[in-house]
Parts: sequence; structure tokens; C-alpha cells
Amino acid sequence: SNVMYYKTVEYLRMKHALDNEVRGSIAIPVLEASGTSCCAVLELVTCREKPNFDLEMDSVCRALQAVNLQTSTIPRRQYL
Repeated sequence: SNVMYYKTVEYLRMKHALDNEVRGSIAIPVLEASGTSCCAVLELVTCREKPNFDLEMDSVCRALQAVNLQTSTIPRRQYL
């Protein structure tokens, strides 16, 4: 989502985001192969506003699988 719409208390790195023209951000858990233990959180950022991170998520999921890790994905609502 576009970080410019957030308040500073909602997105603590707001000044950094403004200074670097960050427009989109999503944080995802990185899980061990069992899918039950979170070993990291990965944040993807972009300098342009995007309606979703679907393409990036596909790429991240494949990269994680290559090293025996995974992420949980929340199904997105489809808007027509």
C-alpha cells in the first residue's frame, strides 16, 4: 500500500520513506519449511505506487522455496 497515506505513528519510517520517495511497502513473514516457525520478516518496497505486489510475491515465493523456506500469503479480494 502507498505509505504516503499513513500517519507517522502507523509507519515509523515515514521520514525515510519520504526522503527516498518510497510509495509502496509490504512486509511478509519468512517461515521455516514446516510453516510453523517464523525465522524472518521480509519487507518489499517500491518507489512507485502499485495496486498489489502479486508479481513480486510470486518471485519471492519461488526464491524462498529454492532455499527450503516459505511465506504465508493472505488471499486478496478480487475487485472487478
